[in-house]
Amino acid sequence: QGPSGITPGGDRATSITITFLHEDGESMGHCPFCQRLFMVLLLKGVPFTLTTVDVKRALDVLKDFAPGAQLPVLLYNGEPKTDTVTIEDFLEDKLGPPMFPSLVPRYGESSLAGNDIFHKFSTFIKNPVPAQDEGEKLERGQLDEYLSAPLEYELAHNPHLRASQRRFLDGDQLTLADCNLLPKLNIVQATRKCVLSSCATLPARPGTPQPALRSLRHQEGCKVPTDTGTTYTKAGQC
Repeated sequence: QGPSGITPGGDRATSITITFLHEDGESMGHCPFCQRLFMVLLLKGVPFTLTTVDVKRALDVLKDFAPGAQLPVLLYNGEPKTDTVTIEDFLEDKLGPPMFPSLVPRYGESSLAGNDIFHKFSTFIKNPVPAQDEGEKLERGQLDEYLSAPLEYELAHNPHLRASQRRFLDGDQLTLADCNLLPKLNIVQATRKCVLSSCATLPARPGTPQPALRSLRHQEGCKVPTDTGTTYTKAGQC
């Protein structure tokens, strides 16, 4: 039985189980790759079972069905699938149109937008005394430029459009690009707030993480980890 808020559909004989790491026994934990696949399954609208594994027991649990693998792991009709990108490709192949929506971005650039933020983030989190202006740099870069620039389909409707009116990276629908980016941006925001003791956020565009990620989390009633910022701050200072 899938989490609440998931629209049943497709072949009910298909069994999908996704296994995540967790720290408190209640939430999905802080892993952006786990959250990424969780979003994919939610958007596909396919029933699935979510199981969590304690960080300390992960290797022992996985040795029975996916020895040597790292979480998340997907079981599709009992067959294990590992590696986040491989799982995404597999789900897109198995759970595609017309029964399930395609999540493939129309524009390849959508999958690359925001990469500069994580380069800056890795530098930012390793700095024991980050300055305020360094935190502000996380808000700028290619992501903001990409979100602001009209896409081809927008210009086809309005050649004089100067600023994009789309909701998400690739348009008005969430895609694999958003599933990849949103959990990571959520971590950046939480960590930045923890380190800087600031309530400032990334640009409040419809395409930034808060509306989409909050909506998906509310759908399935998942407890949002409140110590994400602390976790990544400590990791960066080790």
